Amino acid sequence: MNIAIVGLIIMGLTIILFVLDILPSATVAMLGCIAMAAFGVCSVEQIMYGFSGSIIMLVFGMQLFGEAIFSSGAAALIGNLAVKLSANRERHFLVISCIISAVLSAFLTNTAVIIMMIAICAGVVCSSENMKMKNLSIPIAVAAIFGGQCTLVGSTTQLTASGILQNLTGESFSIFSLAYFGIPATIFIILFMAFIGYPMGKRIWEKTEDTCEAITASAQIDFGTYDKKKILILGGIFLFMMVFFLTGWLDSGVTAMIAGIACIVSGCVSQKEAFRKIDWNVLIWLSCCLGLGNALNVSGGSKIIGSALMLLFGPQESAFLLFAVMVLLSMLLSQVMSNMTTILILLPATLSMIIPMGLNPYIFTYGMNFGAALTFLTPLASGHIGFTLTSGYHFKDYLKYGLIPSICVYLMIIFLCPLFFPLVL
Repeated sequence: MNIAIVGLIIMGLTIILFVLDILPSATVAMLGCIAMAAFGVCSVEQIMYGFSGSIIMLVFGMQLFGEAIFSSGAAALIGNLAVKLSANRERHFLVISCIISAVLSAFLTNTAVIIMMIAICAGVVCSSENMKMKNLSIPIAVAAIFGGQCTLVGSTTQLTASGILQNLTGESFSIFSLAYFGIPATIFIILFMAFIGYPMGKRIWEKTEDTCEAITASAQIDFGTYDKKKILILGGIFLFMMVFFLTGWLDSGVTAMIAGIACIVSGCVSQKEAFRKIDWNVLIWLSCCLGLGNALNVSGGSKIIGSALMLLFGPQESAFLLFAVMVLLSMLLSQVMSNMTTILILLPATLSMIIPMGLNPYIFTYGMNFGAALTFLTPLASGHIGFTLTSGYHFKDYLKYGLIPSICVYLMIIFLCPLFFPLVL
């Protein structure tokens, strides 16, 4: 049997296991990589592609920095600041919390930020009669998702997309190239939630019982405990990262690793504590998914899918129409499966289809990445939004709340992104 077909079969089975969620995602990704190598779809070196780049260093270093945020008490300081600035007014607290979530998610993992902010909200809600978890949790999670799209390090989705783009074209996203669209989209979503989403949300779940039991054992925050010295050191490390990220004097992965190690050496977090709380599942999953994408590319499987897409959607006379369709597909698929899985399936095939047509692979990767980030129409869309179920929402609440902002941002993607980058080379 043709190795491209074998590769597609293995990838299909891997995706089914991802969706069924029978096994841990990292285990499924590892099994897929082992199968690719065992059946001769690619070499061991090619399947290990994801482990050999700077992306893993970038994610690992930023996770170390994120653990230092909790260990030093910076999370407690952030919670106290939000409460003081809002003066115990729910809408003010919501806006301030959304801004904090968006800013933190640009540099830390979305999951860690959402868990931290929901823990902060639960602590505030349990001590205040003016606030309800249901009015806060989904908006804060959505703000974190958008903030995470403003930089390359904010989410594993754009790291995957950038890795696929680099593997196929030699181009990749820089640390802040996503900010061209990410920042305007984040500002829009925060304004939307403040002026339209807040009253709309109150109408959607006004008759449902509220809960303040959203703090999990792993997300407890002591609001009275923080170390000023450690927080000052963290501020210095953060400034170092920003200087080197902006100037590009060092590789972004090397910069993140230096910052993470500096957190350990300076005592902001212990190595034992940091390594115990590192999300190894994400690191292994990301590395293996990049390897699976590379295997599909070198075996020719991506070209087969690209040809199938060509039969469905091309050749199009309108590059804009094709761009709009692929962004929409990314958005819709990400509602029922992991957005990283969506990118892993759809992006290599799309690039294989559009490159021979003379279209710009960079903007297609850029737009599809943002389309796949619109993961708040169902709680199945991502672990980030799924965590908010602890606040007592019903399944249909997500669609009711998320449909209007999703449509608005989709339209922003297809009309604004071509202003930043050309559709045709």
